[in-house]
Amino acid sequence: MGELVKANILTMRSIFFAGPRVYLFLLWSFGLQISSAAVKPNILIIFADDIGYEALECYGGKDFHTPQLNRMAAEGLRFARAYTSPVCTPSRVSLHTGVYASRHGFTTVLPVHKGTSKMVNFTRLPTFAQLLRSAGYATSVTGKWQLATLEKHPDHPKSAGYDSWALWQIWRDGAKRSRYWAPYTNVNGHARTASEEVFGPDVLSDFVIEQMRSAKQKDQPFLILHNEMLPHDPVTETPDDRVMKRPALLTSMVEYLDKKVGHILDEIENLGLRDNTWVFFIGDNGTEPRAFQRTAASPMGEARLTERGPVSGGKRDLSDSGTHVPFLIWGPPAVPAGTVLEGLVDITDVFSTVCAISNVNIPESVRTDGNSLLPQILQQQPSTRRWVHGSIGNKSSVFDGAWRLNSDGTLIDARLLPKEVPADDSTSEAKAARQRLLKALEESSSSRPTADDGRIVIDDEQAVLVGRWNFNDKVQPFIGKGYRHDSGVNTGCRATFTAKLTPGRYDVRLAGSPHQNRASAVAVTVQHAAGVAQLQVNQQKKAPDNARFIPLGTYDFAETGTVTLSNEDAGGYVYLDAVVFVPAKSP
Repeated sequence: MGELVKANILTMRSIFFAGPRVYLFLLWSFGLQISSAAVKPNILIIFADDIGYEALECYGGKDFHTPQLNRMAAEGLRFARAYTSPVCTPSRVSLHTGVYASRHGFTTVLPVHKGTSKMVNFTRLPTFAQLLRSAGYATSVTGKWQLATLEKHPDHPKSAGYDSWALWQIWRDGAKRSRYWAPYTNVNGHARTASEEVFGPDVLSDFVIEQMRSAKQKDQPFLILHNEMLPHDPVTETPDDRVMKRPALLTSMVEYLDKKVGHILDEIENLGLRDNTWVFFIGDNGTEPRAFQRTAASPMGEARLTERGPVSGGKRDLSDSGTHVPFLIWGPPAVPAGTVLEGLVDITDVFSTVCAISNVNIPESVRTDGNSLLPQILQQQPSTRRWVHGSIGNKSSVFDGAWRLNSDGTLIDARLLPKEVPADDSTSEAKAARQRLLKALEESSSSRPTADDGRIVIDDEQAVLVGRWNFNDKVQPFIGKGYRHDSGVNTGCRATFTAKLTPGRYDVRLAGSPHQNRASAVAVTVQHAAGVAQLQVNQQKKAPDNARFIPLGTYDFAETGTVTLSNEDAGGYVYLDAVVFVPAKSP
């Protein structure tokens, strides 16, 4: 008998009298380690819209009443320091794919509310829902779907890994539709408007309960991603507000969200599913400060009060208030009741954690940035995460729990949260933090696939530079946080861009910004599988069809591709922004 098996048997014997729920789970856990035939646990993720950590009483919040979420924390586990990107689309794509926003490329809000045809391609960016569906799970999703316009991509939830859905269809027939009263809901491809007396979050929670009941009847494990629409603005009356005849406030929207969470938890108990159902509650980004209203007697304005002090700012800010979110886990007896874990958690960690809980292997071809949280949950092992990451637009940041470095070079001293102040760069602590986090910024954004076509973008920040290159971030457009240019004379400047690639054929492109004073003869080499191509690029002329990128040719590559630019005899200012590798279409 192996040592691991012996250890598990001894452990089960020692805790048998601790209670039936604990023993039941360890029996399941033991089976999971020695047999692939173990019963699959259910997983429910409640992903709330625009709610920072300070909105929960169990996190020290003083402005909101959250008894059911407090119950989750008391009966389960609370991660004290969980982080996302500060707006919904980058956060949601990172949740689904386990990939940092600066790498997957969706760093702004996808304008589904305007009927965009753009979408997140989940064929190129695999999801944990796809993996669990292949493993036999019944997969469902609800609520806000800020990842594609359903009118233009009606099967998009299915491509993301979900067999059934009840989603707010944000756009239809040239107009934005309602999410709250008289909601416009798409249920498995059939969209309809409810009556004026129907509240959208009620429709969603009823659908969640319906899916849990159905899965139980079929004796099938379920994965449900419940994209709770509350408490995102517009601030609106809840059903309880109408009954009590009180005004609409963000505080009462959070209170109603809390009530709906309690309703779902109670139903899990009633169905007898608690011992085999993991429930996550997570915020997608910080609180919307403009939605919060305080009485005239208070001088704090939009700041939310906590036991440690006021929290100012929020959504859209690359700060603690914009990225620090609640993360609770409740359910099986293995989740240690009342435990608070202080280690850093990134939204990308959810992917690996869900796969670990469900005993679903992540294929080697699926690259993620997250870590499984299961060792911390089950064994209280220390976190191995050194920093968390967030992005919005062309900006990103990394945070190590004490210091935050933004991609514009700003270093923030966050050792006394919620207070954050610019760091004193003259101190040894700040100097060490900057050096450490610069490497983290580079690591978090290297070789990132972008939105639509799986391209790999190598920014000038990632290039190896020789000679004097001047930085500029004043003239749009550019990729990343800026671009570079030489001094317009032959100074021996060289720039080398190297991408890690999956072997195959790629179109290679150079980011361009044509101007008459730019170089007319930039020497460019492309190192590919068959050798080196030597080219000359005229940066004065527009790219074909006025595209932003100048084509450098199509080549076969092994594991790397390298492009080098030189300013020798270039005939003007050499513009340096990014090199792009795009998987070539089959002939």
